[in-house]
Amino acid sequence: MSKVDLKAKIQICGRIKVVTGLTIGGTGGALEIGGVDKPIIRNPLNNEPYIPGSSLKGKFRSLLEKFLGKELNNIIISKPNLIRIHTCKTKEEYDKCPICIVFGSAEREINKPSRLIVRDSFLNDGIEYSKKELEEKGDLPFSELKIETVIDRITAQAMPRELERVPAGAEFNLDLIFDLYNEKDVEFLFDVFKSMKLLEDDYLGGSGTRGSGQIKFKDINISIKEEDYYSSGEYKAEYKNINKDAKTVEEILQKIEDIKNQLNQLI
Repeated sequence: MSKVDLKAKIQICGRIKVVTGLTIGGTGGALEIGGVDKPIIRNPLNNEPYIPGSSLKGKFRSLLEKFLGKELNNIIISKPNLIRIHTCKTKEEYDKCPICIVFGSAEREINKPSRLIVRDSFLNDGIEYSKKELEEKGDLPFSELKIETVIDRITAQAMPRELERVPAGAEFNLDLIFDLYNEKDVEFLFDVFKSMKLLEDDYLGGSGTRGSGQIKFKDINISIKEEDYYSSGEYKAEYKNINKDAKTVEEILQKIEDIKNQLNQLI
């Protein structure tokens, strides 16, 4: 008989700072005369931009697959564009694979859920700009327009297009949950921080090779929600903000052994 023994949920909260304009596309609806070619995704109720959890999680996974040199052996979409990911084919492979353990596997022989939950990230008041300032001072509410030009290599004819971006300096909340089942999961948790660091040195959203999408994670807090928390609704003092003054991804990776020791006490 199978048994599932959830030891704790690890919550990783913080902020995402937009370092260079961020463009994560939404559905523009009908193309209007004078409209933006590539609009950003917005909350339809308040018109504020947000970062879908699927965009963050997908970028975490793809960068970690590249970093670990995983074979992209599973075609999940074939048309109109080919989309390939890594999937372990046997339980023996799965037990050693950070990708499939952290992000889950739908392979029939394995069929394991993701340990990582990535929430949507919503716009916050930032240090540089408040939400009110972003709403009032941008080219459009909460956004800027960047003009990009495509040039024909033979005729030199230029074709300008408008790209909508969330301006540099905007800040979004970060909320991740990692399910901890056994001592191996403590090691796999830190693959999440590796993927966060890889993303800081890559880009989020579109037009990343042309200047857009650089972000920075800041003000990170790691807290442990174990049995007592779910019984009383209160953290044990030693389980709240276990990373203490390590508030960036780099600082957390530097204190990895101290944090691991605290988490291993739960196993």
